[in-house]
Amino acid sequence: MSERFIHLELQSPEWDEHPHCECGVTGVVTRKKDAPKIAALFNYAQINRGQHSNGVGWWSSDNGIERYLQVGPPQLVNEYVLEIDATMALGHTRYTTEGDESKSNIQPAMATWIDANFQEQELILSHNGNVDLSSIKALVKVQLPEGASDSLYIAQLIAESPGRTMADKLRNALPLVNGSYSLTILSKEGVFGIRDPRGNRPLHLADYQDGITIIASEDFPLQSRQNICPGYPLSIPPGTLVHITPNRVITIEEDLIEPLDPSFCSLESMYLGRPENLNDTRVRLGRKLAKEHPLLKNKTDAEKERIAVVGIPRGGDPFAAGYAQDAQLKNYGAQKDGGPLLQKKVEIRSFMAPLGTNGAEAKRKMALDPTVFEEMIQNGIKEIVLVDDSLVRGNQIEPVVDLIRGISKGFGVAIKIHVALGCPEVLQECGLGIALDYDGLFYNRLPQIIEEFGVTHIPETPERQLAKVLELYGIDSLYHLSKKGMLEAFTNTEIPEGMVELAQLVLAHDYCLYCMREGDEFVPQDVWYRSKEY
Repeated sequence: MSERFIHLELQSPEWDEHPHCECGVTGVVTRKKDAPKIAALFNYAQINRGQHSNGVGWWSSDNGIERYLQVGPPQLVNEYVLEIDATMALGHTRYTTEGDESKSNIQPAMATWIDANFQEQELILSHNGNVDLSSIKALVKVQLPEGASDSLYIAQLIAESPGRTMADKLRNALPLVNGSYSLTILSKEGVFGIRDPRGNRPLHLADYQDGITIIASEDFPLQSRQNICPGYPLSIPPGTLVHITPNRVITIEEDLIEPLDPSFCSLESMYLGRPENLNDTRVRLGRKLAKEHPLLKNKTDAEKERIAVVGIPRGGDPFAAGYAQDAQLKNYGAQKDGGPLLQKKVEIRSFMAPLGTNGAEAKRKMALDPTVFEEMIQNGIKEIVLVDDSLVRGNQIEPVVDLIRGISKGFGVAIKIHVALGCPEVLQECGLGIALDYDGLFYNRLPQIIEEFGVTHIPETPERQLAKVLELYGIDSLYHLSKKGMLEAFTNTEIPEGMVELAQLVLAHDYCLYCMREGDEFVPQDVWYRSKEY
């Protein structure tokens, strides 16, 4: 096998420190024999969904199913994969959730079985999501390695399930799987795609006039290809099975699994997917944020002229655009308005690095343009509203504020810095696969942050701890969009005041807000904080 690696060059999303979905999946059937190459390209196009490992698998009549698996991000692809002749392939880019990080857990996962004619058959599977592993372990007969991923267990469950065809096996196996999943599966019968009955993770299908059919997590890469057939790409409905035969005949079987109450991940809708997929939603979230933000209440036009809006690139940029539009403030983060004040220098996603390394990484990858800052000072700016999509770990915000404080000191001016966030507070772990470590969440590690600044006395209450952190960061105020405002932006509707209870919102609007739920701990929802209050 060739050990030459090629650095893929195509438009890909910049990485940031925010939460991410754990995987991106792809299934490809082509008229030409270039399916592995297309799968590798789609791994890179979906790099926002994972960087820990990636893999490509393919089927040929000569050798059956083969795979190439590698640790690391998918922009480096072994030349061998790009030269493989095969008409069917799967791709997968992974961020570790269930299972260890050994190469045996890199996907596509593989499973084999003996059919009724005593012939060995095989399948490979790419999985995005997280399922109840204990229930599947009780069903699987084969002893899998210690630390095996939930994806490998799903593949084995399908292999062991009764059925003459792969579709039969899927009908028997998948109703037994509880949790979140979007799957692409490859066997000699073709490529299959299926989405869990709640539709918690995205999955899309596209057919092209040049002889290519693709299933993928993200729809933007599908839209970016030319020669797409009318009506595509389409979102695969929850509980639906798509089968693409080797001859590219598409069969869509709705209700393979009876759909349950929809529960699409709210984090997907805001920032987990490709930025191009979410721009309109993010702009609406920014507008809602401006309407709610207490900073702007009762401000005169003269006072507003002294306020600048700056998005933290890239995730915060569309939020800032919507915020500035609604508030009628100048956006110094937009290129067309003379900016940006802040720029990304590198494409490394620091959220996926170990906790504790991200602050330095965030500072390294961010640059501040002094000429834009000087223009702001000349225009009489006294306050900056830093707009971002979220505050999950909190690794990025302090280095950005530090940059602004540093240049302000150099110019000999005092600038108030307000932080406005287009996502409600993320307070809990996700039970369905988003990598949110409870102890690593910003609001759950306030005492630790204070200690990192060398402060020995930790305030007793969470409210005072938050105020202390904001003071240490140099942030004058912090505000999160409410859940009500978020769901109004998602659905582009106004929710009556009588429907603001979380359970009613979720029921009415089909979104999962589990990670934002209120527990016994301090919940700073819809509260206006000033760090100098305590």
